[in-house]
Amino acid sequence: MHLTPSPVRPSGPITPSTRRPDASATPRRARGLLVAAIAALSLVPALATPAAAADPAPVPPCPGPAQTILDVGDAPSVAVGTTKTQKLRFTLYTRTGCDAAAATAAVRTPQGTRTVRLEEVSRDAERVQWRGALSIAPRSLRNEDAGRWRTTFRVAGPNPDSRTVNSNVRRAVRISFNAGPEPVRNGRITYSGHLERASWDTRTYRDLARRVVSIYQIRLDEEDMDEIAATRTGADGRYRLTRPYSGPGFYVGVYDGTRYTSARWSRRDRVDTPG
Repeated sequence: MHLTPSPVRPSGPITPSTRRPDASATPRRARGLLVAAIAALSLVPALATPAAAADPAPVPPCPGPAQTILDVGDAPSVAVGTTKTQKLRFTLYTRTGCDAAAATAAVRTPQGTRTVRLEEVSRDAERVQWRGALSIAPRSLRNEDAGRWRTTFRVAGPNPDSRTVNSNVRRAVRISFNAGPEPVRNGRITYSGHLERASWDTRTYRDLARRVVSIYQIRLDEEDMDEIAATRTGADGRYRLTRPYSGPGFYVGVYDGTRYTSARWSRRDRVDTPG
């Protein structure tokens, strides 16, 4: 333990000094203090003046009409199941110099066009980011509604602009997966599971038949995934495949999806080499 020594106390009583100050020294000390004070005051303006703030980045001017929209981000996409309302989310970027006053996304749904007001969420010298979302309830959909919904972004202001893209509304998928047995026996491993797709007509999940499920391995000492096998579901949506054991790691089943059906990854199943 480190100990801090206590200060040494004087052995006798503490009394004020009885020595009289040198009268001849007092004027010199006063003059010195006065000079120091004047010097200090002369520095106050320099110390009080703040450093010049960095000039903000210049805002590029608007290139011209119909060039306000810079980008619409990734294609809006959503997977809708059987019970929960989901959100189709939109992101729009406009040029800061074009002074966009408002932005909307008009979605052509099977029930008619619905318009979403986009909110400004950030800006810098180059661009302004806008976001918004459209709520989609499964009870409002039929199976034939899945697919591409035309979406038109519109910007109001001194330089109005518009751009149309496809939004993807897909039926959600569920996939179960198992890799076994555990521990592995005879150097063989079996992958099995069940693939189902949401039916908006009945609001239940139904077997998804004759679809390809890919099997991937993530080795314990790596982050990359390797596709090691592929199989196809039967009429009941189930799949089963036995292959030579390719070593310890995490295994996962993946369905790639289509224009109308969402992609889906199963849970990861870890399989170790028996000791």
